[in-house]
Amino acid sequence: MTLGVAVDGEEMGDFEITLHQGDEAEARVEVGGVFLISLTEVTPFPVIDVETPRSDYAAQLVLSTIGAKTAVRPSSWGSVKVKS
Repeated sequence: MTLGVAVDGEEMGDFEITLHQGDEAEARVEVGGVFLISLTEVTPFPVIDVETPRSDYAAQLVLSTIGAKTAVRPSSWGSVKVKS
């Protein structure tokens, strides 16, 4: 999926994130050297050759800070928009 990410109203860009068994690196994306977004679950899990309407999918994302560094105030808000 493609995620559009903004932090404190500043667009950070679009990021591709996928969930493939055994390839955890593709399920994580670093944003601005401060945040890590991880895709931890997709339900129902996509099946090859089975068409599922996009509206039937749900994704679980985890947002965490990288290390002890944070360039964003604790009260800051960010947003993630799934683009595809």
